[in-house]
Amino acid sequence: MNMFVYLKERTRRKKAAQALYELAAEQALSRHFYARWQVPDTFDGRFEMLILHAFLVWRRLKDEGAAGQQLAQDFFDALFIQIDRTLRERGIGDLGVPRHVKTMMKAFKGRALAYDVALCAGSDPLALRKALIRNVYGTVVPPRDEVLAQMCRYVIQCDMTLKGQRRLVFPEPQDEKEDTAKIDDAGMAA
Repeated sequence: MNMFVYLKERTRRKKAAQALYELAAEQALSRHFYARWQVPDTFDGRFEMLILHAFLVWRRLKDEGAAGQQLAQDFFDALFIQIDRTLRERGIGDLGVPRHVKTMMKAFKGRALAYDVALCAGSDPLALRKALIRNVYGTVVPPRDEVLAQMCRYVIQCDMTLKGQRRLVFPEPQDEKEDTAKIDDAGMAA
């Protein structure tokens, strides 16, 4: 392969990986998670939501063969370059950053495994619920059952939606609404 073609392709992949990182990061900051679904609005809570959304993107990319796996690796690299920057901005010293990044990489790997097992067909239906309680809500009292059920539905919906897309877009998190059929004057469902 020509060196210039290789460099051009590599640059294109890195730009795509950065755009995917920004997509996951933006979705992870949706106010809905923190205001409605009881995710702690802390550094840890935001990290957990970033890791969850990054996992969903990473999982989608891994299904695309060799090219997708290369892009998944570039996405992973972009994610941890940004985490490195964030730690430095938070005042972690040069000597402490690599240790923190290594710990966070292990956290990603563990969560990715737990979420992947939970989303695979035929797995324990409670696995996703347990993974979310342990990771997303691990530092606080677990959320109400209906909130946790909505978070589970959202993660499954994201996984299914992303699988069917060429250009990735996350669905918006929404509260489940009870069946509220309009009742007309005669008491009949409209």
